[in-house]
Amino acid sequence: MQEKIEIEVLERFLSNNCDYVEADKAFAYLTENEDLLDAIEIFHEIPTEALLTTDDVEKDALFVRLKSRLKNTKVIPLRKWAIAASIIGLLAISGYFLMNYGRPVIQKITAITETKITNSTAQQMDYKLPDSSKLTLLPGAALSYKSDFTSKRNINLIVGDAYFKVRKDATHPFSVAANGIKTTALGTEFWVRNFSNTNSVTISLTSGKVSIQSVDSVFSMNAVFLTPGQICTVNKNTGKVDISGLKVPPAPSGKEIPAFKIPSETFLKKNDVTWTNKEMKFTNTKLENVLRKLEQRYDVTILANDPSFSNTYLTGKILYSDSLNTIIRSISQLNNLTYEMHNDTIFLKKK
Repeated sequence: MQEKIEIEVLERFLSNNCDYVEADKAFAYLTENEDLLDAIEIFHEIPTEALLTTDDVEKDALFVRLKSRLKNTKVIPLRKWAIAASIIGLLAISGYFLMNYGRPVIQKITAITETKITNSTAQQMDYKLPDSSKLTLLPGAALSYKSDFTSKRNINLIVGDAYFKVRKDATHPFSVAANGIKTTALGTEFWVRNFSNTNSVTISLTSGKVSIQSVDSVFSMNAVFLTPGQICTVNKNTGKVDISGLKVPPAPSGKEIPAFKIPSETFLKKNDVTWTNKEMKFTNTKLENVLRKLEQRYDVTILANDPSFSNTYLTGKILYSDSLNTIIRSISQLNNLTYEMHNDTIFLKKK
């Protein structure tokens, strides 16, 4: 049974001046108390044309049903019964639309949050993503992804080297953005290197296929597709895109978080320089090549403009456990150089 309702609410409902809560309440009440229609003064204001909304058969049926529910039999003018029948018919239609269309649509809004992962250790760090894809961050690398990752699978590689082993999902491509360069894959394994000081991005494909394109509004390039064993380097300073067939570094080894197992050689040999996760070895390597590797590793700028440096070669190894200042000091002492450090810039000169 419905609770009692104010006559003003009923009149507002019949004159279409109430909100959906009052309309719902009024409709339910009048459905159980149809005899009250006779008491609502608003009926006298309804024109005869309104009776056309209900046909004669419905009016007769509603008349019999209404009359049987009245506790005290009384004579009611035919016009008033016809109006009541018309109103009930209108109420039925109004109730249908109220229940199906009149209620507000309440949408659940979920806040999008961001997760950032930074490897501040001297070892590689392995991580399992929410979609079961796996990644490896080398020392100094950082990336982020949003809480809707399972449906959009977008990674932002902020800085450094990261290896991705992507779980196959044909309906949800996996993308890694690094300095405005986007690499997209379905199910594959690849490296992405992003060092802000060089304004370049390198993608190395281990297996599967990837597409590479720019999502930077101020840098355009044609889409590039790699096959296993290929390396793509995008230099945003010069606009040059290079694809080579150099040996791609193998997938890193190690356990998932936390991972402290140091794999054997994990970087390609290039310019007589070998990188591992704890040291960099070089044999008869040009000084300028060693300095470029240090720039990438420590995210700094090293300026050595003396022409004689082009004929300077080094042999040795650099431990990542050493500070950058220690490394630069050792190189300077071995090659009769002086150096100055100003914030993120290092100046090397001949003595």
